[in-house]
Amino acid sequence: MSNFPNQPGGMPPVPPMPPMPGGQQPASGMATGSMVLGIIALVIAFGFFWIPVLPQILAIVGVVLGYMAKRAGNTGGAATAGIVMSIIALAWGLTFFIACAACAACATNPAFWF
Repeated sequence: MSNFPNQPGGMPPVPPMPPMPGGQQPASGMATGSMVLGIIALVIAFGFFWIPVLPQILAIVGVVLGYMAKRAGNTGGAATAGIVMSIIALAWGLTFFIACAACAACATNPAFWF
């Protein structure tokens, strides 16, 4: 006869696993939104030069969302990636915008013509 009445001749049931130390980080829509906006801003800033202001707007919103996600306690990589990509897109977009404005100013000033 077995010591376990519900398990005739078998082993006792295995207890459930205890939770992992540190726990699971809560999902953050702000971190994901920051990363998505950073990716879109990078693609537009590096690929579609005919859209002059949209990457800067998306990058600023991406940076703000990333920092808000970090303040909310999300220490994962999505918020950091969103901040980094948004800053790169903002820097590249502003550099390109300033360069285009300088070229347009030179093209309209007869003193700079050859």
